[in-house]
Amino acid sequence: MTKRSAVRHAFLALFVLCLPAAAESMLALKVSSPLMVSGAAGLRFPSAGRTWSPSIQAEAGVGGGKILVGGDTFGAGFGLGVKAVLLRTWLEPVEVEPDTTYLGAEFEAGFRQLFAAAGAYARVGGEDNDDLLLGISLGWML
Repeated sequence: MTKRSAVRHAFLALFVLCLPAAAESMLALKVSSPLMVSGAAGLRFPSAGRTWSPSIQAEAGVGGGKILVGGDTFGAGFGLGVKAVLLRTWLEPVEVEPDTTYLGAEFEAGFRQLFAAAGAYARVGGEDNDDLLLGISLGWML
């Protein structure tokens, strides 16, 4: 199994596992590196008795887009999250070349609607000089 097909299978498995749960929608506006300004939409799958909830998100911005799959503890107060990320750059990304693909992880922390994230991503496609990309973001849940 190739690395790419393993990632696809992992995303599909998480999606199928989350289908029976009642989903909550989420929307956010972000300022980040390398996407610059972006918007995100996703689904969160909370379940009774657990604070950790699986989630899936899509994000698009001036410098690229992301698909994020993972989980978080976000609710009314303080929350944490960790997500696997597929990131693709386009147009005018910050500090990297356009048309480059990365795979990595992001760690989030937030309070109420304000959240911050930091991520590390390995280049899996494209012509950028760096094999490793570090990113940060600050966002507001709508």
